[in-house]
Amino acid sequence: MAKEVKFDAEGTQELTDALLALVNSYPGLKEGEAFLFSTLGEDRGRGFFPSTGAVIDDEIKDIVGHVHQVCVYPFALVTRAKGLTEARRVTTKEWLDKLGRWLNRQPVTINGADYTLDTYPTLTGGRVLRELKLTVPAHLDGIGENGAEDWVCQVEARYINDFKRRIHL
Repeated sequence: MAKEVKFDAEGTQELTDALLALVNSYPGLKEGEAFLFSTLGEDRGRGFFPSTGAVIDDEIKDIVGHVHQVCVYPFALVTRAKGLTEARRVTTKEWLDKLGRWLNRQPVTINGADYTLDTYPTLTGGRVLRELKLTVPAHLDGIGENGAEDWVCQVEARYINDFKRRIHL
């Protein structure tokens, strides 16, 4: 029998906002560049696309109402560009993979300077972001009729959610 999929509906919006802000603080972004929520231009752009929302991966409840959840929030980061040469394709792939390493708190070098993400965003309501990891490295996901290429990497956020649930007797 398949396991029922449950979601942290209250946490999804907070996670979306926090992760989008975090991705947009990446030191590899140029002045004026930003990832937009589920949006790409026809020829170019950077987009943040949640895959499912915040899924409750594991849940433990005790008899006094305390709930401990381990939640997963998968999302894709997409770069769309047109007229790429082979060298620019390689650079685009490496740029997205480096962003994934930075999100996982690995050191990266950008324009000769070393950067490491020290802390994850603070969340509310008993939620604590524990890990961001690149689950699928950057790859060419498709080419539009106009020749624009979509380069995508998949990232997974894992967080815990601790709260007290009212018990009805």
